[in-house]
Amino acid sequence: MQYAPILIPTLNRDGHLKRCLDSLAANSLAGETEIYISVDYPPADRYREGYKKVCKLLEEYDFSAFSNHHILYQDKNLGPAANSDFLVKTASVFTDTVIYTEDDNEFSPNFLYYINKGFEEFNDDKDVVFLCGSSDAEWYCPQEANVMKGKLLSAYGLGYWISRKKRFVEEGNTYLLCRKNWTIRNFRNLYRKNKVLFWIYVSGVLCSEKGINWEDKDHIRFCDSPISIYMHFSDYVCICPLVSKSRTFGNDGSGVNMPAMSSNSSAILDESDTFDYKYPEGFGFYSENYRIGDRMMFREMNKIINLRFKLFTSWLLAIYLSVTKNRSLPLFIRRLFSHS
Repeated sequence: MQYAPILIPTLNRDGHLKRCLDSLAANSLAGETEIYISVDYPPADRYREGYKKVCKLLEEYDFSAFSNHHILYQDKNLGPAANSDFLVKTASVFTDTVIYTEDDNEFSPNFLYYINKGFEEFNDDKDVVFLCGSSDAEWYCPQEANVMKGKLLSAYGLGYWISRKKRFVEEGNTYLLCRKNWTIRNFRNLYRKNKVLFWIYVSGVLCSEKGINWEDKDHIRFCDSPISIYMHFSDYVCICPLVSKSRTFGNDGSGVNMPAMSSNSSAILDESDTFDYKYPEGFGFYSENYRIGDRMMFREMNKIINLRFKLFTSWLLAIYLSVTKNRSLPLFIRRLFSHS
């Protein structure tokens, strides 16, 4: 069996990184696993002290628990997205399956077992692209199952097939940016399934041109939200455990994209060393989980923003897009306000 390598982009959070590495080293399959860490170059002086601490940690850290380790130092700042892409491109030369985590996650002792076993379990199920380590809600699932097929990507440590993700991104970019799909019916269907994703799709993707959801003016960056949006429009799913194999400490405000808010850092992790997949014949996505995911995301986001107002304005934009099939005016207004 080929065990997937672990990819970790990092910069200046030595405390988070050490917790992440310690938890991975305690995994039952650590000795079969190579780890690749890319240390980004600091973009400003305020990151330099933290950068030096990370470098010192990696120089002194005992990587003997892993089969091999590779520390890659960047000589210029790439940014979080490009640093992650660099690692995936490096790994794609020798493998199609990777385990990706940011440096602020912590893992159960059977996380690597769960992910690697999942690559075998769902190798022939082409609708499964991602194996998520975390469970963000109390999902509905048959009693005999310990995993579920979901449509909300939990990015707190995951595994995926590089080739499947590439296909997913190409199809998703085409679908979400295709004007013929900007219809009241499509917008309404997404709104009914998940109100937060509706707001992000309309206001953060279609009526925006910069930020975390964009690579350039023609390509969406498929981080967790755009991935979840396209899964809601398609047959694609991710696998989530009912008992979490990972949790994040990144919602403390130390990251680039995640605001300080309540986190799943208190999630109870599975303490087992191994994992056996259990699910019924005809295993699929249960529509009841649309409702559960909608309520969970609405509750969490409404704590930090006035979501009802965001939804109202997003519906105005959705109606405009469905009639005109044109993003020019919303983009112009956003540029105007951003420079005022």
